[in-house]
Amino acid sequence: MKPHFHFSHRTRPFNPCPAAGVLAAAAPAVWLLALLPPGTAPAATVTIPATADTAIFSENSENNFGNGNLIAGTNAFGGQSARSLLLFNVRAAIPAGNRITSAVFEIGIIRQSNRNVPSAYELHRWLKPWTEGGGGSSVATGSPAAPGESTWNSQAYQSLVWSTPGGQAGVEFSAAASATGSVIDTGNALYTIASTPALVSDVQGWLNSPATNHGWMLASSAEGLSGTARRFSSTEELGTGAAPRLIVTFSPVPEPATFLLFALAAAPACLRRTGVKQAG
Repeated sequence: MKPHFHFSHRTRPFNPCPAAGVLAAAAPAVWLLALLPPGTAPAATVTIPATADTAIFSENSENNFGNGNLIAGTNAFGGQSARSLLLFNVRAAIPAGNRITSAVFEIGIIRQSNRNVPSAYELHRWLKPWTEGGGGSSVATGSPAAPGESTWNSQAYQSLVWSTPGGQAGVEFSAAASATGSVIDTGNALYTIASTPALVSDVQGWLNSPATNHGWMLASSAEGLSGTARRFSSTEELGTGAAPRLIVTFSPVPEPATFLLFALAAAPACLRRTGVKQAG
């Protein structure tokens, strides 16, 4: 009688590498870390001084004010209007890739109009390059522009003019104000324009694309009303506490979770079967 042999075949169940259980258990938490909104990261605040500024004045339409005080509004006598341009080097102060959450503008008022007419002052994003220049031997009139300096009439004196003297809304500057604040006091003071979504958007855009940063125009919302002119501090007042500055709060954008990257890299090696074993 031939011996009878019984063969039993047992297939080992699917068995990932030992780390697989850890990966599976941790996966939900890892995904949550990776998907956290940027605002949950620790915030930081930086004060950015203006790096360039100038005033453009309709009364002295080819004079430059780059080395003097800033002016915005309309004077009390001739009805002449002034606007100021300010530039802040955002990219030099905040590393790329961060998320801007607040932007507050501050500037000192150093002289009121003789009539002291209350006015709102607006910040409009400026859309074209301009040159600060070195004019300003006289605070009231500036000085004749050198070639290439910006004036009321010229983007670059003797080379390029604005679309309209003083700049045209929608061409030289954004038609909509990014922020507005009112001045109703009679004394000199530090003037603050609070953060708005539009200001935050402007600063975020300059951080992301520095080539688009041409700063803001500071102008009275009532330029047609005599007596709204005020003289503001400029970069020449750095160190006095009154120079124009931008206070920016930002949050770092979290990088993808390192553990998640490890899990994705390890998964293919872990997910394989161990084969079939014959038992007697």
